[in-house]
Amino acid sequence: MTPETKPSHRRGLYAALLLAGLCVPIAASANSALRGIMHTWKRDLRTSDAMLSGHAPLNEATLRGILTSYAQDAGRIAGQIRGQSSDSRDIRHRFQVLQAEAQGALQHTGQPAVLRSDFRRIVSTCQSCHDAYN
Repeated sequence: MTPETKPSHRRGLYAALLLAGLCVPIAASANSALRGIMHTWKRDLRTSDAMLSGHAPLNEATLRGILTSYAQDAGRIAGQIRGQSSDSRDIRHRFQVLQAEAQGALQHTGQPAVLRSDFRRIVSTCQSCHDAYN
């Protein structure tokens, strides 16, 4: 066989290696981005908790920004989950619930007692996902 007529096994192997070389960093980047969002959420939760527990001055604009970020991030994450497995559907649903809870809490930024309850619900939703998938 001449090089021109050799089977394309090598080309297939090279294509597979190229695809793996591209997909692994992309998946790692997505995981890294999600991890970054989670760290931001955790930091923001500490800030919110300090304000709502009276350990820091209550700042409605900061709370509104935190809740807006939660809602936007959760919606973006839910929209990026494309799989149809039961786990994919469950995780997507959990982020959609988190988004709705954050949007609902935005309506209560002037009511600290109600907002404390909203944040407890948000924390519970976050924790339920971590309990199920970590």
